Amino acid sequence: MAFRNRFFIFNNALFRGAISHSLPMTAGQEDRFSLFLTVEAACQRHQAVWDTDFPAFAQAFAKFQEHVAEIGRLAADQRSAIRGATRQKIRTRRAMEDSARQLGGALAAWAEVNGQQPLAERVYLSRNAWHKLRDTVCLTRASLILKEGRARLADV
Repeated sequence: MAFRNRFFIFNNALFRGAISHSLPMTAGQEDRFSLFLTVEAACQRHQAVWDTDFPAFAQAFAKFQEHVAEIGRLAADQRSAIRGATRQKIRTRRAMEDSARQLGGALAAWAEVNGQQPLAERVYLSRNAWHKLRDTVCLTRASLILKEGRARLADV
């Protein structure tokens, strides 16, 4: 329900022109945008039917086309390439995740062999689990794995 409310608020704000920065489009928003494009194409295909006989519909459709064009511009901004500091941050985080995952996997294997199951559970995380962590939690978890690895360096 919370997702639905955020999606509704985002779309309403977009139609009122209140959004000035780009937010990543969710799958639901992309589906809705596809629906808008389909409706626009269908109305354009049958414009002869409503263009002269229904002036109110023609006005509403013109406004609808403006909104669809604005969504298209915002969607293009959101798909722009990641550059600079953001790209470096992503690379650095992935390198940290990979290193921590390798060390954590080795420590977990050693802990399993030596009957230290709690340690194995603390230091092992799958690749998917690493990707789901927020930056600060990821750093904390990697630091914990490094600390555990250093503490058991002589044993390994």
